[in-house]
Amino acid sequence: MKNLPFASVHEAAIGVQRACNKAPLPELHLLPFSRFSAEDSSLWWLCKRKARAAYDQGKWVLGKVDRFDLDSDIMVGLHVERGFIQSAGTANWKHSPEWMWNQFVKDMAGEVALADAVSRASDIIGRPLDVFVTAGTEGDPNMNRVYFTSTGQSLALERADTVGDVLADVKSAGTWQELGSRLLHLPSAADWYWIEVYVLTQCSLDPAANNDLSTCVEMLSCFQKWLGKLE
Repeated sequence: MKNLPFASVHEAAIGVQRACNKAPLPELHLLPFSRFSAEDSSLWWLCKRKARAAYDQGKWVLGKVDRFDLDSDIMVGLHVERGFIQSAGTANWKHSPEWMWNQFVKDMAGEVALADAVSRASDIIGRPLDVFVTAGTEGDPNMNRVYFTSTGQSLALERADTVGDVLADVKSAGTWQELGSRLLHLPSAADWYWIEVYVLTQCSLDPAANNDLSTCVEMLSCFQKWLGKLE
């Protein structure tokens, strides 16, 4: 497991942002999950567009997200979301053709681009990447979740916590192409669900341990194609 030499998720997010901007990669902005208590936020995004909300963007994510239930100090990787097709919520929750999700899932289903990126990233990190597909509805604390690991083209199912048929086909996907195809053809019930895909690596967080910051940034750069939103 690689180590980020920082004392907190907030410090790690700042460190990764600075390292990315020096790489050079596109100028990236930090966006905390907890906007009103940013320094205490356990989840941060690196986004190409500065905004209060970045649901429509592909972004890099850093944080300890409880829904993953993995034994690591911090998760680092790519995060892409699909908004509600049917929703009574706010306008920026509504999915549209401009969301990066559309290109991301097409690249899964029809090309080798994503599988190649995962293969490169896995080689850089020296371990399989953790892949999560989640689906949730407004106001419901229960989350449908499918957890795979991957070193390239294939997906190995590790765990599936699903109710109903929203992710029923997703959990049997054995390749990125199959996963992309199934995400393109989710059942109509999924129109009421917020869908997310995370492609992550687990890291420790220890200021006194190895400094693997540059390795983590190199891993993130494999997924640069899916940063931002469709123009």
